[in-house]
Amino acid sequence: MAILFYKVEAPYGCFSNFSPHPIHCAGWDWPTVEHYYQAHKFVNSPDAALIPLIRQAETPEAAASLGRSCDRRLRADWEQVKKRLCGKAYLPSFLPTQTFKPSCSPQAGKF
Repeated sequence: MAILFYKVEAPYGCFSNFSPHPIHCAGWDWPTVEHYYQAHKFVNSPDAALIPLIRQAETPEAAASLGRSCDRRLRADWEQVKKRLCGKAYLPSFLPTQTFKPSCSPQAGKF
C-alpha cells in the first residue's frame, strides 16, 4: 500500500519536507527536512553563503523560496546527490521520538 503525503495538514503530512519536526543531520540541527534539502543544493557552490540563511529561515516555505530561485547557482553534482541527501535527511525524521510519533499517527486527530 502506498502512503501519499504532501501537505503537512493532510493525513501522513508528518512525512512532508515541510513537517515541523527538527532533524540533526550533517553535523547541524535543521528546523525541517526542507531546510536541510534546500541548503544542501549549495554545498561547494558559488552561492554557498546561502546555506546559513536557509538553515535559519523562519519557515520551511521561506527556506524553499531561498533555495528555489532561478538566479542561484547549484552545486555541480546536485542531480547526482539530491535523492541520497533527501534519504539521509528523512531517516532521522522517521526514527520514533516522543514529539514525532503522536503527530504522525493518523489516529491522533491532528489531521
